[in-house]
Amino acid sequence: MKNLRDLGLILALAILWAGSGYAIGIAFETVIGVQFTTYSPRLLLGCLNLIVGLLWLKGMISEPTTERLFFEGPKNDNEGDIRIGCLWVAPLALLVYSGFMWLATILLRLFAK
Repeated sequence: MKNLRDLGLILALAILWAGSGYAIGIAFETVIGVQFTTYSPRLLLGCLNLIVGLLWLKGMISEPTTERLFFEGPKNDNEGDIRIGCLWVAPLALLVYSGFMWLATILLRLFAK
């Protein structure tokens, strides 16, 4: 059961990182106004973001303390690590940024006519 929970955490993090990269790619395509037929930026940025996120995770869980904190969480003495929080918050910030970038592009095109 513990292995299934650990796998779920890793998959959730991977989906979050890939999704935020994909969203940045969509916003980028909207800004430049070009639809690509092969190797679209959304796919490339999604894959690149996934690689960066998983390499960051791999570097963190190589240390026993951060591995325990990532998979089990902090104990009652409020022990924590900012790197683990950043690992989850960084793709969320990219999602928010891509949403603002996409919305600003749409609004500029709407009002610039």
